[in-house]
Amino acid sequence: MCTFLMAVSKVPQPRRGGMLAQEKKAHRKGFLLIEAIVVIVILSVGLTLIIQATVAGLRAMTLAADYVEAVRLAENTLFPLLQEGRTKAPFVEENRFADNNFSYRLEAQRVSGDVGSGDLNEVELEVRWRAGRSEKKVSLQTYLLADSQ
Repeated sequence: MCTFLMAVSKVPQPRRGGMLAQEKKAHRKGFLLIEAIVVIVILSVGLTLIIQATVAGLRAMTLAADYVEAVRLAENTLFPLLQEGRTKAPFVEENRFADNNFSYRLEAQRVSGDVGSGDLNEVELEVRWRAGRSEKKVSLQTYLLADSQ
């Protein structure tokens, strides 16, 4: 009779918390899979935001470089007129700069009134270029004495 009782297998008893050790391991493996998926999602969102910020920074850098180039070209175009200090009016000149996608429009108009010995001319230079789908422009204005001829 005693041997019969010994041969009976033990029924697993639940531990504290109500789960068996095997169930805890299976639950823990599933929990690790969920943690890994959450980490992958967080990393992918973070990397996407970093890539978008980098692309936006590169676009801003390119646009800033275009504006610097446009101002440089405008100054180089206006410099001969500023050196003379005088200009004829009215006149309009439109042209493209060599070796790039920049163009300009130079216009001089007589302004009424007198300043000392002569009239003033308003000189406006507009530099235009295409940046992506839109057209950008920089405009510079100055006043020069009217040429007496």
